[in-house]
Amino acid sequence: KKKKKEGKTLFQKFFFFFENVKKLEVNEETMKTMDFKTFYKLQRKKCDNKTLESLLILPIQRLPRYRMLLSEIVSHTEMDHPDLTHLQTALKFVEETASVTNERMKEYDARQIVREIEVRFVNPPKPSLVIPHRIFVKEGTLMRINRKGEELPTTFILFNDLLVYASPYSFDEANVTLAAPPGEGTGGSDDNRLKWINSLEIDDIFHVKPDERYDNRLLLFYAKDKSTLAYCPSVADKDEWLFELQKVIAKKSSSDNNRWDLCAPLWVPDTWSNVCQVVTCGSKFTFVNRKHHCRFLYFLTLYTHICICICHKGGYDAL
Repeated sequence: KKKKKEGKTLFQKFFFFFENVKKLEVNEETMKTMDFKTFYKLQRKKCDNKTLESLLILPIQRLPRYRMLLSEIVSHTEMDHPDLTHLQTALKFVEETASVTNERMKEYDARQIVREIEVRFVNPPKPSLVIPHRIFVKEGTLMRINRKGEELPTTFILFNDLLVYASPYSFDEANVTLAAPPGEGTGGSDDNRLKWINSLEIDDIFHVKPDERYDNRLLLFYAKDKSTLAYCPSVADKDEWLFELQKVIAKKSSSDNNRWDLCAPLWVPDTWSNVCQVVTCGSKFTFVNRKHHCRFLYFLTLYTHICICICHKGGYDAL
């Protein structure tokens, strides 16, 4: 048991060192210093020009080879051989360790994509998107509907803690160039550059709901500071987005996640609804209680989460 624990600790140390290198790369100020650059180049020459990252990850990359070797040995070992039990134990240990490291590698790859995405922005976000715990989840182009009812092609990028939406930088009414998925093309090239529009913290997204409009392809985003809506290219895309969004929201869920009264009003086209979109109001519009009377006579205080909607009919006041 002691040797088994030591073996696990050995591989874990290598992986922690490897992650520390990535954290160092995130610290761009350190990478820019001349002393560090000189030291780094000198050490690379001593190691056949291999990067520190490639050297630290080498023991982890050996795990699949060890697993194949042990599997082959076990398959050719007689059932009554005294070493069979030890070989099976060793194989199980290597398989468990490989499984853990594979999951960590997937997380690392997802974090690498965050850096590639940030490079694509012509107006880099501040603060930087690249932080140690942030992991890329999904990217796609949806048609966002603004307050004027205009349909705008928008790139939605989902991380484990943040939802970003941006417009293709080469957007033109006559010719729209959609952003390429991560891994296709080089970051920051003309074909996949993005212009930042807004971002929503996952902690502040309380609800994501499907809607039957647009052939059942519409998604409604209810958030703390800004609610929005967009529709997907297909029902399958909508289902996939809904699944991923609800999954990351569930992981970040808090006691406030079911509070509809904390959601910012969702602006929808006039033809879509006959009730006030302020959650605490919900007044039904009639011939007497006109929609524009309600819309222009409410104010929303986001920071205190108080919403007052004054409707035309009878001076209705909803808190």
